[in-house]
Amino acid sequence: LIAGSKTSISNNNSDAWIIAVNNAGNLIWETTYGSDDDESLYAIYVADNGFVAAGNSSAFSNDSNFYFLHIDATGTLQLEKKYECSGKQKAYSIIGSHHSGYILSGSTETNDSGTNGRVISINSEGGF
Repeated sequence: LIAGSKTSISNNNSDAWIIAVNNAGNLIWETTYGSDDDESLYAIYVADNGFVAAGNSSAFSNDSNFYFLHIDATGTLQLEKKYECSGKQKAYSIIGSHHSGYILSGSTETNDSGTNGRVISINSEGGF
């Protein structure tokens, strides 16, 4: 699987984008996810019953939030969550945790304190 973002020409809006290819590099499926905000994915992880991905979702206010997706093996969305915090947030990695959930890590940037690391732990339903 390959994760990233895809920008629509009609509205200049970016959506999270996942494509699945076979060993020969041929396209199996591709799907976009998201809302009216701009979403991007930076990491993908093999999970129970599919895959999870992490990135960011940003609105017109220039603030952005950690963004989490859970999809099944065919790309069908199972769960989508945004984790709000002030400033610009980006999740760059995701791994499974010992409590059957996931750990997302990335950065947070505010005018007051500059750029710092951010780590959150979520359960399999996306809650804390």
